[in-house]
Amino acid sequence: MTYDKVQNVLKVTILDKIDNESDLNRFHDNLLVYLDRQHIASARSSTKKKAFLQNLNDTLGKIEKPIKINPTEYKTLKKEHEALISESIEYENEITALKAQIKKLEKCKDASQVSQIKSESLSDNDKFIALKDNCETSLEKLSSFTIYILYLYFNRKNINLKEEYCYQEMKQAEQDSYIKIDEDNGEITPNLNDKSIKEALNSINNLKDFLENNISPELYEKITNDYAFDLSLSNIRFWEQFSSIRSYM
Repeated sequence: MTYDKVQNVLKVTILDKIDNESDLNRFHDNLLVYLDRQHIASARSSTKKKAFLQNLNDTLGKIEKPIKINPTEYKTLKKEHEALISESIEYENEITALKAQIKKLEKCKDASQVSQIKSESLSDNDKFIALKDNCETSLEKLSSFTIYILYLYFNRKNINLKEEYCYQEMKQAEQDSYIKIDEDNGEITPNLNDKSIKEALNSINNLKDFLENNISPELYEKITNDYAFDLSLSNIRFWEQFSSIRSYM
């Protein structure tokens, strides 16, 4: 659009054209009044004005013209723009969720609580892996015998062992305060006051809760097929997937 096409409209407004010497003089004088500045020497002002007018066409030629977009391209760009906004909102929600998770983690007292909170934001498969890994971490410091006692205790099975098969392991576990042996009847139980025992039982309970209440039927079937046995904490073969357990019966 050029000036001659809109001059009748613009004549009723206060407008100075940047390529008109008289208009530039008026703009210059008004600007000095507005800025409360003293008048600049006319020779200096005239030199700068002439230089500006001489270079104006080149300057204007370097300004990129507005890009014309056809309706089809506009619709495509609009959809991309809306998709990016939607993605941005998802990222903001994710950041908000992560900040909330960090606050929860700051209040945790042990590793099992940390793992439990981390698993809340994972997929079913990732949750299973994280919970199983947490069991492995909490059990790796315990002996095979101690883990077997935990297995029997967890599943409420009678702990009735032949001492000649496991005397050394049993005494070592007792010496490490992982188990207690009743002096009257010889009954063996986990030392529930021991920190390692508590963490191990807590991680196993978290895995049990997931398997019984939260795992999807599709994932349960997939993992059961992969292992080729029942996915249950009453199954000692499942314990073998995340611990060094072995039977002492």
